[in-house]
Amino acid sequence: DKDYVKFTLLEGLQDLKGFETRLRDALDTSGKMEGTHHLLVVPHTEPWTQAWVDRATEKITRRRSTRISNRILFVGDTRDAWDWLSAGKLNGSGAVSTFTLTPWAVSFVGQWARDAGFGPLSKSDLGTWGEAVGWWGGLLVPLGEELKAVPAAWQRTFETHRQRLPETLHRILCEDLPPELAYPLQVLARYGEPLSEVEWLELLKGPDAKPDPAWLRRLIHWADLLSLLTPVAGGAWAIDRVVSRALVG
Repeated sequence: DKDYVKFTLLEGLQDLKGFETRLRDALDTSGKMEGTHHLLVVPHTEPWTQAWVDRATEKITRRRSTRISNRILFVGDTRDAWDWLSAGKLNGSGAVSTFTLTPWAVSFVGQWARDAGFGPLSKSDLGTWGEAVGWWGGLLVPLGEELKAVPAAWQRTFETHRQRLPETLHRILCEDLPPELAYPLQVLARYGEPLSEVEWLELLKGPDAKPDPAWLRRLIHWADLLSLLTPVAGGAWAIDRVVSRALVG
């Protein structure tokens, strides 16, 4: 079988013109290798815009082939997701698809722990882990690296890690969440119970704030896609408990 995957990281880009040049060179290279699945990745650190996505779609569609499969992945942060949603692009259409990261499945965490050498985890252990990290990969991966170093004493290492989590989570959320989007989530977190859109709007109103219902619906869509919120009975929304603890601080 000649099929294999070629991975190309497109970084150090300054503008659309530089991106086009790098993309053309990468596609020219893959065009010489039959049976290739070529994944090109633009990391979230690059200044990519909608124009980059449009140009990539155009070039890859033009070079469509039965011998070579080219795909390009643009990695974004929470601000990119908000901008993409605001532009009406987040649902994806045609040649463009949108994927968002979600917390890991419990069964996957159990297998991951066994593979890393500090499992198997009991049902009680998994419950403790879930309460602490909420199955967020960004919290589990650094935890796993610590535990792999001392698999025989993972309980002690885990407890130390858990004590640092509030500070770690607060730092991550302050860095990742745009302030104007973090505030409504903080309001929900401080309330401590699920809220409907109407109830949430009432809590957000104030002398200097008159939130737009359409804006709040867009915020809910964005937070739901990022797994920050969960729909509950009665049309209300609940915030992820780990995220809530970090936002309340």
